[in-house]
Amino acid sequence: MILVVAAAGVLAGCAGEAGPAGPALQETAQNLGSIRSGDLTFNVEVDPKDDGEPFGFAVEGPFALAEDGALPKLDVEYTQTANGESETVRLVLDGERAVAEAGGRTVELSEQQLEQLRGAGTALGGEGGGLDELRIDGWLVDPKRSDGPDNTDKIEGDLDVVALTNGLLEVVGAFRGSERAKIDGADADRLRDAVESADFEILTGKDDRILRQLEFDISLGVDVPDELRDALGNDVVGADISFLLALDRPNEPIDVSLP
Repeated sequence: MILVVAAAGVLAGCAGEAGPAGPALQETAQNLGSIRSGDLTFNVEVDPKDDGEPFGFAVEGPFALAEDGALPKLDVEYTQTANGESETVRLVLDGERAVAEAGGRTVELSEQQLEQLRGAGTALGGEGGGLDELRIDGWLVDPKRSDGPDNTDKIEGDLDVVALTNGLLEVVGAFRGSERAKIDGADADRLRDAVESADFEILTGKDDRILRQLEFDISLGVDVPDELRDALGNDVVGADISFLLALDRPNEPIDVSLP
């Protein structure tokens, strides 16, 4: 989970009340902190517009957050892609112990590593941090709602890329316990100007207003100042960015056993 949130940092604003989807979007944002378990799919891919190789990561598997200071449960595969190659690590936590599998080897995590994972779980699930600060209701201008698949509502609209970027930076800052970076002023204007295209879609449960899927694709140009390159990461500027966060079986029990 540490790698998941840190990677999200390579990436609040006009409120969603302007459109008929506003109440549904706001309720979905308010319910993010109530998500305690589920089957997670989390993918980020960056495709540079020069000759650089695509890079990113993918996380997939069940998870269950724990109370403050306790070890979460999860059984996820983390795949990192860089320089044309991919490597996968499986991480399994049963609430008391944890092991990592990679390259045919299984290693039990040390107590120091377990402490880091406990801190990660607290940051993600604690009040006022983690998902609570992902204010997705401020990312869309004039959102519109329609029927989605599997008893969901689909919410789309014009993306406020500055609000989205600052929202993700806020979560990463809260997770790391570091100063929370923010893009504003002239840099915010330059970021908006650098966006060549942007598509954004949310799926939320019709009955429970719990997030089922958040997906966006952004194409960024290269005409941005050095300060903005530092804020976003040099490799991200001048690239097509794809982001997918999907949740199945939210808040249902999960069963995890160490291999």
